[in-house]
Amino acid sequence: VLPPVVLLATLGLVWGCWQRRQGILLTVSWLLLLVIAANPHFLYLPGVGVVTYFAVLIAAYLPFSVLAGYSLAQLTERLIAWQPGLKWAILLAVLGLSWLGAQARLDTFQPDRAMVTDPDLAAMAWIRENTPPEAAFWINARQAYGGYTIVGTDAGWWIPFLTGRNSFVPPMIYGVETPEISDAPYQLYQLYLQTRQHPLESKETWQILRQAGVTYIYIGQRRGSVWRGTEQPFDPNALAGSPYYQLVYQRDQVQIFALAEREEG
Repeated sequence: VLPPVVLLATLGLVWGCWQRRQGILLTVSWLLLLVIAANPHFLYLPGVGVVTYFAVLIAAYLPFSVLAGYSLAQLTERLIAWQPGLKWAILLAVLGLSWLGAQARLDTFQPDRAMVTDPDLAAMAWIRENTPPEAAFWINARQAYGGYTIVGTDAGWWIPFLTGRNSFVPPMIYGVETPEISDAPYQLYQLYLQTRQHPLESKETWQILRQAGVTYIYIGQRRGSVWRGTEQPFDPNALAGSPYYQLVYQRDQVQIFALAEREEG
């Protein structure tokens, strides 16, 4: 059984096209372009994989809601023209359904899935004021999308946007972009694997990070727990006991460690 919104959208599509409504024709064109964007090979165009089926499906509610709304609007106009007194019943029905819909959305809200928290925002302000523009951060991350894409698992992923500083884990779409350095995605993948061969607090990993240009470690309020995979998040206690890292900031669960510039002794 198709969801009501799909049935209403189909009715709105047929009705609007039959009436040659420009807005509906534009919405249909939008929907077709989404399908083509996910399947450019249908028209022998480049860009396969840039937009996935999943991305189209989670965005499909936008054109579908426009078409369904048009269908309901047309039906409402005809009902009111037939029985003017129905407008109050329709208004109450719309308000009631809106309330139920809002309640359903609130039930799906998961604040623990938010990467950036108030303590993280305070840390971002500290980073802007106390680190040089060339500062570079290594953050809690995991492998995703077949293992070759590295993604963040706490607020450290937002460092470039919120501070203007560099994070070695860029936004997730880097895998489908054309980077300035052609093998940059592969370099990040290799760096991630290398840092997992030894404990983060070890001399070996410190040397790998220093050679890559990392100057700070960021541990967010969520401690690498958002969208966590099988990897182990950074252990702040182990870093605090290592001679290769120095704690330079702490608030609540947020901690920032600076990498030592040279080996002790």
